[in-house]
Amino acid sequence: MKKLVLLAVAAAGISACSLGPRLIYGANRNLTFNTRQDVAAFYQKKNDFDTKELYFFENSADYYAIVGDTTKTKSLPYYGIALGDDKMVADPREKNTCVGVTARYMQAYDPASPTEANPFKGRVLRNVNGEPLAFSSSEPTVVLFGHSNLGRAFKSDLKYYKETAAASGKKFRYVVVSLDIPKSDNPMWKVGK
Repeated sequence: MKKLVLLAVAAAGISACSLGPRLIYGANRNLTFNTRQDVAAFYQKKNDFDTKELYFFENSADYYAIVGDTTKTKSLPYYGIALGDDKMVADPREKNTCVGVTARYMQAYDPASPTEANPFKGRVLRNVNGEPLAFSSSEPTVVLFGHSNLGRAFKSDLKYYKETAAASGKKFRYVVVSLDIPKSDNPMWKVGK
């Protein structure tokens, strides 16, 4: 009986928000990075992701305008499908949907889908090489949020999105907007542009 109680307590602890994801996905590790290059190296190593498609906010005003508005209404890591600098596909999903629902939403994407304003318009984001984020109207772009605290779950989600889209014949460009703020960016992180 004593072993059964200990087993139940251990199982409850592993499934808790803090310990379970940390053990299973390497999540919630609270990593810090000195430079954008350090963040890019992390993504390259841990997520097998082309870092030229990894973008950083240039200032806190743009960061909070996008992230502050969406963390309650969108599911990480997926943000949306951009159709050029001016438009994004209107998102009919319910709030806080899971990865599977998001993948089905991407499978159902149609160029004639209803659109809404692209909230990234006028925002300044750059990759490690200093190149600005630009969306092409001829290539739908899946925008994902990335953060080191997502651990291996991010890599798993990205792979699932790509495989599901490819299986349905959909072709997307994938960009990741880093939510990790390296220490070297702190001096330029002022309110305003």
